[in-house]
Amino acid sequence: MKLVLLILIASFITGCTNKKTQHQTKELSLKGIELKVNTILNPTRVTIFDSMLIVNEAHRTDKSIKILSLNNLKPISNAVCVGRGPGELSNPAGMVFDNENRIIWYSDWGKYKCFKFPIDSLVSNPDYKPKESFVIKKGIMPMMNKFFHQSGNIGYTSFNLQKNLVNFINTKGDQLDSMAIPNKIFSNLWEDLGISDNPITINYSSDKEMIVVASRHTDNIACIDEKGIPIFQIDKMGITDDPDRQKSSGSNYRSFYLIESDERFIYCLYVGGYMLTYDKELNRGVPNYPNRLLVFNWTGAAKYDIKLDHPLMSFSLDKKRKRIIGSTEDFENGLVAYDLSMLY
Repeated sequence: MKLVLLILIASFITGCTNKKTQHQTKELSLKGIELKVNTILNPTRVTIFDSMLIVNEAHRTDKSIKILSLNNLKPISNAVCVGRGPGELSNPAGMVFDNENRIIWYSDWGKYKCFKFPIDSLVSNPDYKPKESFVIKKGIMPMMNKFFHQSGNIGYTSFNLQKNLVNFINTKGDQLDSMAIPNKIFSNLWEDLGISDNPITINYSSDKEMIVVASRHTDNIACIDEKGIPIFQIDKMGITDDPDRQKSSGSNYRSFYLIESDERFIYCLYVGGYMLTYDKELNRGVPNYPNRLLVFNWTGAAKYDIKLDHPLMSFSLDKKRKRIIGSTEDFENGLVAYDLSMLY
């Protein structure tokens, strides 16, 4: 009887603790500030590097990126030539930043190559064409969630290498099976997906030497070490879906969209519904980008649920200024900033 009583008391305490943890998630609404730039931008993805904002643009011009100063938002360079000639990218894909050596590794899915761009060369010479590259093996395409590991190698996820959660190659294109991180957290991860779909989004923290892994279609998020062992794991968050995101034909439920992190928080751009909204005039589904930021600490506690007043296609964390900069379709030049200093 004493044992039963202790179990009941422990269950009651656990239930109260879980309830208290949920109430600690604070809901906020933030108003974004339009970043006005004295140049025409068509941003798809933005990345903050040092004191610069790297803006990837849609493939409509002969250059792939614009580089702006974070101090005054003045253009610094319009770089990375698009084309089929030597040193040109025919189908620019993801970028990987080697912060210590100030290098961008830029993959080209058209040529099956990854090109080496010294950032200082792109700043001083907008027409700079890389002298170094390596071949990407077709069997690992498409490579997603790429990041530069502190070992000097490149981590990525791939639909074609499902036995591992994260795979690695070196900067010669060689596969590094000894570094691969097995999937010890999510079961049936690849079930019911298309041939080129990718079920997760990840963020690598070199300071923490940990990887945040979140499902793109379910409310599962975890933080793992480099052996795949979970530091924390949340299998069901219990966060309310967005009531304005109705299902459209051909649309799948989406949860986590993009992740950034710093020494204190993990920032997750979150959908919580369906990405496509039916447009009667166009007679088709149009993207309904996320405008919600879930903030966790490194123990897995959900600290903030933030409603943004503009939907974001991408965002990057400006650690120095405690803000995020995002790309949005709401403004002429597509840049918006949100102050996060109150979280610190």
